[in-house]
Amino acid sequence: MSRILFLLFINGFALARVNGNDTIHVSAVHPHKINLFSLADVELLNGDFKHIMDLDHKYLLSINPDRLTSWFRREAGLTPKAPPYPYWESEDVWAKGPLAGHIMGFYLSSMSMMYQSTGDTAIINRLNYTLYELKECQQAQGDGYLLATINGRHVFQDVVTKNFTTSNPLINDSWEPVYIMNKIMLGLYGVSEYSKRYNHKIAGA
Repeated sequence: MSRILFLLFINGFALARVNGNDTIHVSAVHPHKINLFSLADVELLNGDFKHIMDLDHKYLLSINPDRLTSWFRREAGLTPKAPPYPYWESEDVWAKGPLAGHIMGFYLSSMSMMYQSTGDTAIINRLNYTLYELKECQQAQGDGYLLATINGRHVFQDVVTKNFTTSNPLINDSWEPVYIMNKIMLGLYGVSEYSKRYNHKIAGA
């Protein structure tokens, strides 16, 4: 418990109460000193940064969602609509297989931020399609599971039963399943938050 309290204090929190269940309630010691603003509140004028954003915008719309969801569909028992992207996404790396699905989270985050910056409805349409595809994968598995990691379900079942070993970046010889899940969750969170700010209907948001 002393270690937990130490971590809380160094992160700017004060202990409020510890109940019989060892639940810790904390409150901020200092008020927020900064306020985050929306990317929609910033307009880039013509110049290098605007040029880079435009190139990124074009690149994001060139990415094929069917290729991004290829491994997700395989793991859900569905037929992929397109092959996955090459390199780490589909090739055997260090004899541990591909880092399947690792692009998806970054894609969702990037697309949601690009929409916030540009308001381009083509971004929303592409996001909706991608999210419907992911939803179909969840429905096919029947319990909300969503991950492209090969045999990822078995890996997490082993984790639950404490039948696993870790050796960075592996869990039971599986490439970074927690990392990939974390990125997907952050991407989905970003899509949800940005859609609320613009009052756009996002699939599943």
